[in-house]
Order: sequence, then structure tokens, then C-alpha cells
Amino acid sequence: MQQLTPLHVVGLLATIALIIGIGIYSGRKVKSAADFSSGGSRAGAWIVCGAIMGTLVSGQATIGTAQLAFSWWFTLGSGLGCLILAIGFAAPYRRSGCSTLLQIVSKEYGPRAESLGSIFCSIGIFISVVAQVLSATALLITIFPISHLAAALVSIALMASKARSMLSPQA
Repeated sequence: MQQLTPLHVVGLLATIALIIGIGIYSGRKVKSAADFSSGGSRAGAWIVCGAIMGTLVSGQATIGTAQLAFSWWFTLGSGLGCLILAIGFAAPYRRSGCSTLLQIVSKEYGPRAESLGSIFCSIGIFISVVAQVLSATALLITIFPISHLAAALVSIALMASKARSMLSPQA
């Protein structure tokens, strides 16, 4: 295993500081629920494209999914899915006034279809979390001299604590 040098630590801390700074700067622009969920519908095509691609080409898409041996299938499928959505669905989605795809499904097919869609979305999120744990594990064992199991448990604990803080009512 390669030793961490002071330059590695400085780079790591600078990256974390940059991400925190961007988060604080962006967070100050959020004034309402609409701003949070959809950017108040003010985001242009390049901002939306960047947000989607930043989500798709993340540690989950490069490290976690690659470890599952589906890397290029995931990337190809995501790219084609984004293209299909951009060409045929983006404009009608904005005109609908809905915030989520499940709201559109519910309007079109009723609450039973919305419930089924919710179950499928939950399964997809669970699969996504597995890939995130794999990528976090790979990152932690690269930086710290710990076992795969310990790294996986640490990443799960961190994700669970973040999820719990997001679900807790704010004082």
C-alpha cells in the first residue's frame, strides 16, 4: 500500500474544503422548497446536464459499479436514458408542474400505480446504496490501513447517521 504523503493530505483537505464551500454558497441561494427541489425551474440545460452527469459519473458509477463488473453497461444505460429523457420527456415534464415522476404516474394511472412505482424506486435505491458502500469501502481501504469489513461498516454507519440527521425534525 502506498504511503500518504503531506501532499496527498493537502490535496484531500483542499478538495473537501472546496466541496464544503460550494455547498455553503449554493445553500444560501435556496429560499423555498421549490428552490430546493427543482432550482425554482430557473436552471438552464447545462446546469441540469451537469447535475445529472455529476450524479451518474460519481464514485458509485466509477468505483462501486465497476467492482460489480457492470461499469460500461451502467454508463451506457445511463447515457442512453438521459438522451431519451432529454429528447422526449423533459418539456412535457416541466409543463406538468409535478416535482417527481411518481406524481406524473399517479396523475396518469392512479394511486395504485404510484404505490407500485414507489416500491420499484425503493428497490433501485437499495441497489444504488450497495454500489455506494462498495465505492466508499474502496476509498477507505485506500486511505486507511483497515480491513474491507471495517471499511464497509464505517461507510454504512456514516450513511446511516447522515440519513438519520436528514429525517430528524429541525429545531
